[in-house]
Amino acid sequence: RDLDEVFPDTAPGNFTHESALGGWVWTSFYPFQWDLDWSNPAVFREMLDVLLFWSNIGVDAFRLDSAPYLWKRRGSVSRNLPETHTLVAALRAGLDIAAPGVALLAEAIERTADV
Repeated sequence: RDLDEVFPDTAPGNFTHESALGGWVWTSFYPFQWDLDWSNPAVFREMLDVLLFWSNIGVDAFRLDSAPYLWKRRGSVSRNLPETHTLVAALRAGLDIAAPGVALLAEAIERTADV
């Protein structure tokens, strides 16, 4: 009840029932786009590894789509949480070690005055 619906007309709700798992999956955008559990260190490591893999083969920039929605917390709107900033800063720090020339471009889904 605390969450905004991003696409209420085309993809209402924020959770999708996944019968193969016997439960619900957090899907902020579309049922086929599962949200990652960034609080799990293995997820962070894997995603940093993906950034480093592509950096090592020549990618110079990454767009972090819908970055304000990366971190989820029950009982909140799960948008622009402080943990999101910490997460993006940690990804940046990881890249700074091995690929300092790689850029991260993240959306700020807010009014300019609020950003």
